[in-house]
Amino acid sequence: MGTYLSKPITDKESHDTDNGWLSCGSSSMQGWRESQEDAHNCLLDFDKSVALFAVYDGHGGAEVAQYAAEKLPSLVKNTLYDAQDYEQALIKAFMDFDDSLIESPSVERLTALREDINEECADEEEEREELNELYEEAKIPIEDILLKYKNKIIEDMEKKKESENEPSSSKESPLTPLLKSVGMFNNNCLRKYYVII
Repeated sequence: MGTYLSKPITDKESHDTDNGWLSCGSSSMQGWRESQEDAHNCLLDFDKSVALFAVYDGHGGAEVAQYAAEKLPSLVKNTLYDAQDYEQALIKAFMDFDDSLIESPSVERLTALREDINEECADEEEEREELNELYEEAKIPIEDILLKYKNKIIEDMEKKKESENEPSSSKESPLTPLLKSVGMFNNNCLRKYYVII
């Protein structure tokens, strides 16, 4: 089970679909978890006049739920399914899925899914941190923000004068999320802008 957020993310990802004889909708919400851990299937054309709906709880990790959504539908269509013994076909599909989790192709796919999820989580965490910084900065009077950056630029210029004999560094001064989000400011532009103020 994953870790929890301080506030739930209540944005919902919803989809509607139909195939002429059946219509359905699905909706997913992350809630208190650090990332969405569940997955689902809404397969209206699973077979002739048969639809498959499933929700996979991510208690085993989001990658297992996603892998189940990818793999389980094909496992359901087994010889028992062909014989119209649907209950036993589902039982066999779940057992086969469990057995497959230790096989090399499954482990490789789960690893790839986990890496994708970790990258998404890292990106989301960085976005949340920047958003929190923006909210905090929004509470500060504009004069204080301008003074903060003016002082930072003056400091940078003094450091540059002190190190003029040393090779120049390719590193840029850190920007706040506000200035990062504007995206059009570079250090030179900021220096010119704040020196004018």
